[in-house]
Amino acid sequence: MSKVVVFYSTIGNGHISVARAIAARIVERQPAASVVFKDIRAFMNPAWRAVDERLYWLVANNLPQSFDALFASFSDSGARACSLASISQTYDADAVLAFIEAEAPDSILATHYGAAQLLGGLREHGLLGGTPIGWVHTDYFVSYFPRISRRIDRTFVAHPELARRWLEAGVPESRVVATGMPVDVPTAGRTECRADLSGYGLSPDTFTVLIMTGRNGVGDQRRMIDSLVSALDRPLQIVAVCGTNASQRSQLSAHAATLPATVKLAPLGLVPHAAATRLIGAADVVVTKAGGVTPSEAFRLATPTVVLDVIGGHERENAEMFARCRLAWVSPETARLGETVRRLIGDRQALADMRAAQAAYRQDCDLGPILDFALGEPSPIHALPPDFGQENGTPVEGIDAALAAIDASVPADIEVLLSYSTARTPQRIVMENPFGHIALRIGDRVFSANHLARPGRDPTILQHLALGEYLYGVHPPSPSQVHANTYGIAYGRETLSLRVRGVAPARRAAMLAEVAAIEGDYRRGRLVWDRRTENCADLVGRILAAGGWQVDAPNAGLGLPSMPLDCFDAADAALRADAALAVRLVAYRQVPGSHADYRFSRFPLSPYQPLRSLSNTLRRDGADPLEGHVRAQLILLHGSRRLVVEALDRPAGARSGGEQDARSVERAMLADLRALFFEATREPKRRVSGLAASARHALAPLGSAWAERLRRLYDGMLAHELGVDSVIRLARAGTTTKRLTQFLASLANRSDIFFRLSSRRAHRKLAIRLSRRAGPFRPKKPAGSAAARSAALEARDRPARSTSPIELATDNHDDSIR
Repeated sequence: MSKVVVFYSTIGNGHISVARAIAARIVERQPAASVVFKDIRAFMNPAWRAVDERLYWLVANNLPQSFDALFASFSDSGARACSLASISQTYDADAVLAFIEAEAPDSILATHYGAAQLLGGLREHGLLGGTPIGWVHTDYFVSYFPRISRRIDRTFVAHPELARRWLEAGVPESRVVATGMPVDVPTAGRTECRADLSGYGLSPDTFTVLIMTGRNGVGDQRRMIDSLVSALDRPLQIVAVCGTNASQRSQLSAHAATLPATVKLAPLGLVPHAAATRLIGAADVVVTKAGGVTPSEAFRLATPTVVLDVIGGHERENAEMFARCRLAWVSPETARLGETVRRLIGDRQALADMRAAQAAYRQDCDLGPILDFALGEPSPIHALPPDFGQENGTPVEGIDAALAAIDASVPADIEVLLSYSTARTPQRIVMENPFGHIALRIGDRVFSANHLARPGRDPTILQHLALGEYLYGVHPPSPSQVHANTYGIAYGRETLSLRVRGVAPARRAAMLAEVAAIEGDYRRGRLVWDRRTENCADLVGRILAAGGWQVDAPNAGLGLPSMPLDCFDAADAALRADAALAVRLVAYRQVPGSHADYRFSRFPLSPYQPLRSLSNTLRRDGADPLEGHVRAQLILLHGSRRLVVEALDRPAGARSGGEQDARSVERAMLADLRALFFEATREPKRRVSGLAASARHALAPLGSAWAERLRRLYDGMLAHELGVDSVIRLARAGTTTKRLTQFLASLANRSDIFFRLSSRRAHRKLAIRLSRRAGPFRPKKPAGSAAARSAALEARDRPARSTSPIELATDNHDDSIR
């Protein structure tokens, strides 16, 4: 009997429905199989779990340009991160690992990228090597996601074009399969599905448009309906599924009475999945937001589809792919929906093209590979030799080809190599040597101080090694060696490298002459390795100084040891200050699955940088901001012995730099808030008050003293309509930008909405920029008002944060997913 763990996420119901569809097929094929469902969000901090989904939808529903900018920041940070484990995420990796070990599954599937990313991060650390890990991608965009696929065993995508783009991103062909989206759709024909319309008070014989905008009923459905009624000059039935958006359903119920007699409107709330898919099968046209699952169900049911660009971000990329593949048309604006539907149903060729594309999509759908993976035998790609990475054992493959590839992409005349500290057991501070090691490559030789070298036994104090041998060698080049410590570095530790191009031949010759002088002093007994005066940092600094780059160490004149990290930082500064040079940072990643004695790596420390060292010691992964500047790295994929180059450059056309990211997000927020205030000038108080209500609702579950003050603040905004009116008047008076910035600063500083979604560097810079530009937004409040009482509460001293536990939401979900 097979046991399969399926991780899903409740942030979007598509992940749940796909997980259920897969589980149903697994049980059909193997009735004795055990399928264990687990919400990946169960491994979040309980307080944050209670609030982040509401904040997500607050931004997605109200601030579309901000959502777009934040998605771009999210994609860029994922593309630039050195490892999946270093990408900011809110799940407890230790708890996930403990859960998997307790369940002991035969295979693991994920239907949410967050779960797949976390599992890939565990793989980077050499964990879960014996358990096949698969991921079903439930959207149609790419982002940095091929990086996830390179670290797990199989990725299942919904369309052949996605598979092609995964392959173009360097994912091995054996690790990505196009299967179509795993969805449950009715086997009944369109006639049977249309008969269901009578149950909603509708006629099976009238042209029917179905509007479905997700569980939360996003978008202005009233405006969509008015657009349809205005553009379609025919008897019309509209089924509007509002999900949990009770306010929207109530508005539509009232609006139904105002529509022409030839139009019938059926507003619905949450609809069970089986009923929802039959409605899709019954409709003449489906209008839906551009998620991954509902459009896929429409494609499977051959229903003409129009997707709405109402959220932006990843759904905008979904929509663009649907349009390219002719699977659906896109309505760029809610107010133009009716025109889009009218043109579609009036264009026979367009309808024929869409039906042909949807037929091809159905033809390509085959869930067999998913079931084979989940229920099959473990793949042989997991097997690595028992002596892999050991001294005199089995080395990695493709060393020369990988180094040639990195030379082609990042050519260099010299290279400064900073290797992390390494230990035999996990240690936050590596007791044997927490300071790491530094070496220098000139031409085709790496010169690395050997602390074990002794005159009379070893001919040189500097090892003269080829880069491949220094990083990936398994045979000791001399008797005085420790594997993964003095050679074969990558089997036991990470290495960062400053690759420098443009070094003049005379400078290289001067450095090589200094190497010869060092070896001469060693042979004559004038120089021996000494931790305080002649360690690896001292010798590298001496060689660089001979080339004309003075490395100023913080210990100069103190009589204290030099540190590799300080030498590396100083070399970085000196080399980048030389206008004749091109300097880029690359990484030679630790080999996962290595059986070397030394294999627990931590970023090197320096006593001259106490705050940085303390921060890196306290960090779970021991990473350092320096790693964020890496532009390419040599890695080994799980289950493979072959080295590959992974580029970490931004995609073409992407912004460059955290400061620019912050400015872009800021501009997007200001544009969204201008739009909100413009809306408020047309319909006073409704839109702005609605945003404040959404924010208050999103923060309600926190239950702490901090959240209580926020709730009172937003209660005050709602209770005191004069405050909103004053902002509208100011906007009309031409001071919009200032007031928008003040409002934005208040919202960002108080609710942490945007900072949780954007990269850390970008949101820090954004916070600083906003705090400098404007103070908090505080509309005038009359004495005695609820808002005034709220302001008085705000003025009090901040009480201690509540530590009372917050109940976890249950993992039980009903079948109502629309």
